Amino acid sequence: MSRNRIGAVFYIKIQVLLKIFIKLLNERFIHYKKFTTDDFVSDSCFVEWVNSSGNTKNDKFWQVFLEKYPEKSEEIEMAKAIVSHVEQKSISVDEIDQLWKKINSTLSFI
Repeated sequence: MSRNRIGAVFYIKIQVLLKIFIKLLNERFIHYKKFTTDDFVSDSCFVEWVNSSGNTKNDKFWQVFLEKYPEKSEEIEMAKAIVSHVEQKSISVDEIDQLWKKINSTLSFI
């Protein structure tokens, strides 16, 4: 097989893999697009991202997700605050009530 033919076959394989990757990424975006604040807080991948510092793979995914779906930014910020707070200390019942009131008032604007 000639070098040009090998290069062409390699290029085609790369293109196919790229299309598969983009399709999977879009499916993951669509999955998270339907999420509420509660869903984000309960999602292990989201919690891992919030708790990790400088994980560029996760950072990039969430950055692109927010660029694609900016309407989810409030829910994500709220979920990040909840996850961060839970990880730092236990939450009192009053604090949970205050967080839910804030969530509900934010959602009532949407």
